[in-house]
Amino acid sequence: GSQIGFYSKALRENILREMLLESEMQDSLKRDEFQIYLQPQVLLGSRRAGERLRAEALVRWWRDGRMYALPDEFIGLFERNGSIVDLDYYVMRKACELLQFWRANGLPPLCIAVNVSPLTMRQAGFEDYCCRIKREHGVEDGEIELEFTESIAVQDYELFRSVLDRLHAEGFVCAMDDFGTGQSSLNVIQSLKVDVLKLDRLFFAPKGEPERQRIVLAAILSLARQLHMSTVAEGIEDEAQVEELRELGCDYVQGFVVSKPLPVREYIAWIEGKGTWKQK
Repeated sequence: GSQIGFYSKALRENILREMLLESEMQDSLKRDEFQIYLQPQVLLGSRRAGERLRAEALVRWWRDGRMYALPDEFIGLFERNGSIVDLDYYVMRKACELLQFWRANGLPPLCIAVNVSPLTMRQAGFEDYCCRIKREHGVEDGEIELEFTESIAVQDYELFRSVLDRLHAEGFVCAMDDFGTGQSSLNVIQSLKVDVLKLDRLFFAPKGEPERQRIVLAAILSLARQLHMSTVAEGIEDEAQVEELRELGCDYVQGFVVSKPLPVREYIAWIEGKGTWKQK
């Protein structure tokens, strides 16, 4: 019946760091220390008339002009202690404020993708909050995309379907994130009307036989296309992957091969410098 535990200085420091982040989170939200970064999602084909630019909203914790904590330090922690709900709502509001600023400054049409944790989606009033904050900031239909992990579709199918119906009726774009991380179900994507399928980086990790990997990827992209779903490959890091995805018909790529996540002002400079658009 005896048990053995291991203790180290590094373990103690990690626990103390997590306790500190937990205690400071709410005050940091009030002080707007969490900043929105945008990571571009670049279209691989020809841009159609009226098609929006796309970027994913990612959060960074800044304090006194420097990075205070990286996402790997606090996202998982907040998911475990439930604080992720407050952070998700904060990012949603900041994304709507950004889109309001975007239109006021005559910038080209943009769709911002915002991550939603399973815990947040299960909150009573989640859809009401999303709809209210969208209306308050005059956000147009198609300007906000909500990304849900595929695990929620498997674990809570009926709730997810009802949430999708409400959000679609209110003009939100809905995406299934991390597709291919181990719980993928073809039955889910055939019965749930998501607009965007985000392929996890695990699809592109070097493993197994390259030709078999290519066949599976091509089949998924073809399936998504026939179901009228846009596809985004995330975590892409080299040009060879980009060219293969272009050949296979993937719609968008996201990753360091395109750009790291950027502060808003740098993102504006990036899209202008890349020639994606030119400000009048």
